[in-house]
Amino acid sequence: MGFKILFIVPHHAFGIDKELGMNQKGPPLGIAYLNAYVKRSGIESRIFDLRAYKRPLLSLRDAISEYRPDLIGINIHCTSEMNDGALIAEGIKESGYDIPIVVGGSHPSALPEDTIERFKSIDYVVYGEGELTLIELIESLKKNREGLEEIRGLAYRQSGETRKNPPRELISDIDNLPMPDFSGFPFDEYKPHYFKGIEIPVITARGCPNRCVFCYQPMGHNVRVRSYQYVVEEIERDIKEYGATQIFFADDTLTIEPEYTIKLFNEIKRRGLDRVRYIASTRIDRVNKDMLKAMKEANVFSIVYGAESGNQMILNGIRKGFTIEQTEQAIRWTKEAGIKVDTNFILGLPYETEETIRQTLDFIMKLDPDFLNLAILAPFPNTEVYEWAKKGIGGLRLKSDSFSATGRIVGNTLELESVDRARLEYYQTTGYIRFYLRPSRIRNLFYKVDFYTLFRYGLHLIANQIRKIFNRF
Repeated sequence: MGFKILFIVPHHAFGIDKELGMNQKGPPLGIAYLNAYVKRSGIESRIFDLRAYKRPLLSLRDAISEYRPDLIGINIHCTSEMNDGALIAEGIKESGYDIPIVVGGSHPSALPEDTIERFKSIDYVVYGEGELTLIELIESLKKNREGLEEIRGLAYRQSGETRKNPPRELISDIDNLPMPDFSGFPFDEYKPHYFKGIEIPVITARGCPNRCVFCYQPMGHNVRVRSYQYVVEEIERDIKEYGATQIFFADDTLTIEPEYTIKLFNEIKRRGLDRVRYIASTRIDRVNKDMLKAMKEANVFSIVYGAESGNQMILNGIRKGFTIEQTEQAIRWTKEAGIKVDTNFILGLPYETEETIRQTLDFIMKLDPDFLNLAILAPFPNTEVYEWAKKGIGGLRLKSDSFSATGRIVGNTLELESVDRARLEYYQTTGYIRFYLRPSRIRNLFYKVDFYTLFRYGLHLIANQIRKIFNRF
């Protein structure tokens, strides 16, 4: 019998994400890459996405009994999922399965030793890029853990002690990686961006050159770019094999190199792949008119911009590296090109005050994007914001170290000395209401999410604000 691994995508057992099902947007790209890589190495693999099941833990138990894997891998995409992943690992161990469990993803990569020490049901952490480390771990397990201490990018428990091996060098030529394998993902259960259909994520590069204070980058700051021809081949494959009707470019910054970006979208159009829609995400200061023209001609539906704030001092403080004027220019150019504008803004940034928050909300109305994502700053581990919040720098205050609450839409772990949590949530709620409850924007809500999810989300936010008002009396 060959070696078998079961990859698990956690459901959200805690918080508003569980209530709304907001986590069901699509398959995690990292697991798809690992799925392809282990298969190329002759290892059998299977995907189990708990988000697709009404009774996820019972269904998982049945799947493990039927598949009988030699290793279980759990994807922890971000900090708010850490307790979810640990709960799954505990359930597996308590059910009597003597199967080693490995976790990977952004949070375990940020805190590999803490993950091993805090969660006794987790046996291994793959931190950083996972392909090579996972294969070496599997080979070690085949030999009764022989050579475990030599595997770079691995943390583990040995004789009751936590061990962390040196980090692994980043993969320099990512064109040598196989195309991500999405077989086994329950696409019918996902809720993609803007529409109902099958959305597949694609990346053109790994790594991000920027150093925003609130972001943790497990793929490093050295950008490694795939050939645009290989990217287009993958898109063509996704359309033919998986029935993709929309492609989401999941790059940290898609348009780092303007010439590359233009070639990419020209090739998409040349091959007739403009019959599906595309969603892109990039920086304010990394677009130009020629690039936007090429993107529109290739059927790019929308571009997501991390605008973050309407106050220049706040932008400078988080090292965004662009100006308010550049934000206005990029959004104007994008609208002129006929592409929908989706913007991300964050409330509660370092040195934020109620005045700067109001400036941001006014700036949003002035920009008038098509879609708005209005978050409250989350203190993710191994970021400068997290360290600042622990020390009270920038007016930040860490309310708790709760992993489940970090990144939650309502009630996460951060507030400001000058603006308490309830007030931040008030501004978030009123910002959404002010932006979306206009005739010109109400229709866009039906692009963004299905009406049922939107209705539940709205009810939750309104009920939360009413509850806070009554709690003051």
